Amino acid sequence: MRERGKLEQPIRDVTLAIGRSIQEAINRGSEADRFGFFLAVYRHGDEGRFNYVSNSDRRDVVKLLREMADKFENDPEWMN
Repeated sequence: MRERGKLEQPIRDVTLAIGRSIQEAINRGSEADRFGFFLAVYRHGDEGRFNYVSNSDRRDVVKLLREMADKFENDPEWMN
């Protein structure tokens, strides 16, 4: 059984590379036109093990995740 926590280094490296690419692709404009992002990578069925990359403050990501969970659970039309 693998320990809980971060994924293996090769996946972590890929996650970071994708994060850099996202940052470069979405934030080419002025500071006022900047976008935040959050990318989570996890293995199906392997609870508690994931990696994420973001260009946002952790508190903002936590707030976003709570808002998203609320939408997923309580607003079936949200994703349609």
